[in-house]
Amino acid sequence: MKLKNFRPNNISKGTEELKKLYRATDLKFPYSLEQFYLATNGGRFCTYVVKNEYEPWLSYPLFEYYFDLCIFYSIDDILEKYEYLKEEAMIYLDITNKAFYLNYMLPITDVNDNCICVCCKGEDTGKIYLVEWISSQSQGILPLPQQLIANSFEELLEKMVLEEDDEEYQRLIRM
Repeated sequence: MKLKNFRPNNISKGTEELKKLYRATDLKFPYSLEQFYLATNGGRFCTYVVKNEYEPWLSYPLFEYYFDLCIFYSIDDILEKYEYLKEEAMIYLDITNKAFYLNYMLPITDVNDNCICVCCKGEDTGKIYLVEWISSQSQGILPLPQQLIANSFEELLEKMVLEEDDEEYQRLIRM
Protein backbone atom coordinates (compact mmCIF):
# COMPACT_ATOMS: atom_id res chain seq x y z
CA MET A 1 0.00 0.00 0.00
CA LYS A 2 1.25 3.44 -0.85
CA LEU A 3 0.49 6.03 1.83
CA LYS A 4 -0.72 9.33 0.36
CA ASN A 5 1.72 12.23 0.83
CA PHE A 6 4.13 9.97 2.73
CA ARG A 7 7.14 11.90 4.06
CA PRO A 8 9.75 9.48 5.43
CA ASN A 9 12.02 10.38 8.32
CA ASN A 10 15.81 10.43 7.92
CA ILE A 11 16.32 7.11 6.17
CA SER A 12 20.12 7.24 6.11
CA LYS A 13 20.09 6.26 9.79
CA GLY A 14 17.85 3.19 9.38
CA THR A 15 20.31 0.28 9.69
CA GLU A 16 22.35 1.66 12.58
CA GLU A 17 19.25 2.91 14.42
CA LEU A 18 17.56 -0.50 14.09
CA LYS A 19 20.64 -2.23 15.53
CA LYS A 20 20.61 0.24 18.43
CA LEU A 21 16.87 -0.39 19.02
CA TYR A 22 17.32 -4.17 18.94
CA ARG A 23 20.27 -4.04 21.37
CA ALA A 24 18.46 -1.72 23.81
CA THR A 25 15.19 -3.67 23.87
CA ASP A 26 16.23 -7.24 23.08
CA LEU A 27 13.33 -7.21 20.62
CA LYS A 28 13.26 -7.41 16.83
CA PHE A 29 10.59 -6.28 14.38
CA PRO A 30 8.83 -8.89 12.27
CA TYR A 31 10.39 -9.02 8.78
CA SER A 32 7.90 -6.83 6.88
CA LEU A 33 7.97 -4.08 9.51
CA GLU A 34 11.76 -4.24 9.63
CA GLN A 35 11.90 -3.78 5.84
CA PHE A 36 9.49 -0.82 6.11
CA TYR A 37 11.72 0.84 8.71
CA LEU A 38 14.92 0.16 6.78
CA ALA A 39 13.35 1.84 3.75
CA THR A 40 11.64 4.76 5.52
CA ASN A 41 12.53 5.08 9.24
CA GLY A 42 8.82 5.80 9.71
CA GLY A 43 7.20 9.03 8.57
CA ARG A 44 4.12 11.21 8.27
CA PHE A 45 1.24 10.87 5.82
CA CYS A 46 -2.34 12.00 5.15
CA THR A 47 -4.88 11.01 7.78
CA TYR A 48 -6.18 7.49 7.40
CA VAL A 49 -8.86 5.80 9.47
CA VAL A 50 -8.85 2.20 10.59
CA LYS A 51 -11.95 0.34 11.58
CA ASN A 52 -11.19 -2.24 14.20
CA GLU A 53 -13.28 -5.28 13.32
CA TYR A 54 -12.15 -7.24 16.36
CA GLU A 55 -13.67 -5.30 19.26
CA PRO A 56 -14.80 -1.79 20.17
CA TRP A 57 -12.30 0.36 22.06
CA LEU A 58 -12.47 0.31 25.82
CA SER A 59 -11.68 3.97 26.49
CA TYR A 60 -11.06 5.57 23.10
CA PRO A 61 -14.37 5.37 21.27
CA LEU A 62 -14.09 7.36 18.05
CA PHE A 63 -17.46 6.18 16.83
CA GLU A 64 -16.84 2.93 18.69
CA TYR A 65 -14.67 1.10 16.18
CA TYR A 66 -12.62 3.79 14.36
CA PHE A 67 -9.31 5.44 15.04
CA ASP A 68 -7.12 7.65 12.87
CA LEU A 69 -3.44 7.44 11.92
CA CYS A 70 -1.10 9.91 10.25
CA ILE A 71 2.36 8.87 11.49
CA PHE A 72 4.66 5.93 12.08
CA TYR A 73 7.31 6.80 14.68
CA SER A 74 10.96 7.11 13.73
CA ILE A 75 13.24 4.46 15.19
CA ASP A 76 14.60 7.01 17.69
CA ASP A 77 11.03 7.85 18.75
CA ILE A 78 10.21 4.14 19.16
CA LEU A 79 13.12 3.66 21.55
CA GLU A 80 12.22 6.82 23.49
CA LYS A 81 8.54 5.81 23.75
CA TYR A 82 9.45 2.21 24.70
CA GLU A 83 11.65 3.44 27.55
CA TYR A 84 8.95 5.86 28.70
CA LEU A 85 6.26 3.14 28.70
CA LYS A 86 8.45 0.77 30.70
CA GLU A 87 9.29 3.53 33.18
CA GLU A 88 5.63 4.47 33.64
CA ALA A 89 4.51 0.86 33.95
CA MET A 90 7.28 0.07 36.45
CA ILE A 91 5.81 2.56 38.90
CA TYR A 92 2.54 0.63 39.15
CA LEU A 93 3.14 -2.88 37.86
CA ASP A 94 5.57 -5.77 38.16
CA ILE A 95 7.24 -5.40 34.78
CA THR A 96 9.95 -7.85 35.82
CA ASN A 97 7.35 -10.58 35.35
CA LYS A 98 8.32 -12.14 32.02
CA ALA A 99 4.62 -12.53 31.19
CA PHE A 100 4.00 -8.77 31.29
CA TYR A 101 2.89 -7.96 27.74
CA LEU A 102 4.74 -4.64 27.33
CA ASN A 103 8.01 -6.56 27.66
CA TYR A 104 7.37 -7.97 24.17
CA MET A 105 6.00 -4.92 22.37
CA LEU A 106 7.44 -1.97 20.52
CA PRO A 107 5.32 1.16 19.96
CA ILE A 108 5.07 2.16 16.29
CA THR A 109 2.43 4.93 16.41
CA ASP A 110 -0.24 6.30 18.71
CA VAL A 111 -3.88 7.27 18.96
CA ASN A 112 -4.40 10.21 21.33
CA ASP A 113 -1.36 9.26 23.45
CA ASN A 114 -2.33 5.58 23.55
CA CYS A 115 0.30 3.44 21.87
CA ILE A 116 -0.19 1.13 18.97
CA CYS A 117 2.43 -1.56 19.42
CA VAL A 118 3.72 -4.56 17.52
CA CYS A 119 4.34 -7.76 19.44
CA CYS A 120 7.93 -8.88 18.81
CA LYS A 121 8.20 -12.11 20.81
CA GLY A 122 6.14 -15.18 21.58
CA GLU A 123 3.05 -16.62 19.96
CA ASP A 124 1.63 -13.15 19.15
CA THR A 125 4.71 -12.03 17.19
CA GLY A 126 3.69 -9.67 14.43
CA LYS A 127 0.26 -8.83 15.83
CA ILE A 128 -0.59 -5.15 16.25
CA TYR A 129 -2.26 -4.01 19.48
CA LEU A 130 -3.61 -0.81 20.95
CA VAL A 131 -2.34 -0.38 24.51
CA GLU A 132 -4.62 2.12 26.21
CA TRP A 133 -3.73 3.96 29.40
CA ILE A 134 -6.27 5.07 31.94
CA SER A 135 -5.99 7.34 34.95
CA SER A 136 -6.76 5.97 38.37
CA GLN A 137 -6.92 8.33 41.34
CA SER A 138 -5.37 5.75 43.63
CA GLN A 139 -2.78 4.29 41.26
CA GLY A 140 -1.96 6.93 38.67
CA ILE A 141 -1.86 5.93 35.00
CA LEU A 142 -2.22 2.23 34.25
CA PRO A 143 -2.13 0.35 30.96
CA LEU A 144 -5.26 -1.54 30.08
CA PRO A 145 -5.01 -4.94 28.49
CA GLN A 146 -3.92 -4.74 24.90
CA GLN A 147 -6.60 -4.77 22.21
CA LEU A 148 -5.97 -6.53 18.90
CA ILE A 149 -6.04 -4.26 15.84
CA ALA A 150 -4.43 -6.42 13.16
CA ASN A 151 -2.76 -9.79 12.86
CA SER A 152 0.19 -8.26 10.97
CA PHE A 153 1.64 -4.98 9.72
CA GLU A 154 0.38 -5.87 6.24
CA GLU A 155 -3.16 -6.30 7.59
CA LEU A 156 -2.93 -2.94 9.36
CA LEU A 157 -1.89 -1.27 6.09
CA GLU A 158 -4.74 -3.01 4.24
CA LYS A 159 -7.25 -1.74 6.82
CA MET A 160 -6.11 1.87 6.48
CA VAL A 161 -8.50 3.98 4.37
CA LEU A 162 -8.11 7.66 3.61
CA GLU A 163 -10.33 9.57 6.00
CA GLU A 164 -12.27 11.27 3.20
CA ASP A 165 -12.76 7.98 1.30
CA ASP A 166 -14.41 5.99 4.09
CA GLU A 167 -18.13 6.56 3.53
CA GLU A 168 -19.27 4.92 6.78
CA TYR A 169 -16.82 7.01 8.80
CA GLN A 170 -17.92 10.20 7.02
CA ARG A 171 -21.56 9.36 7.71
CA LEU A 172 -20.80 8.77 11.40
CA ILE A 173 -18.95 12.03 11.90
CA ARG A 174 -21.78 14.01 10.28
CA MET A 175 -24.38 12.59 12.72
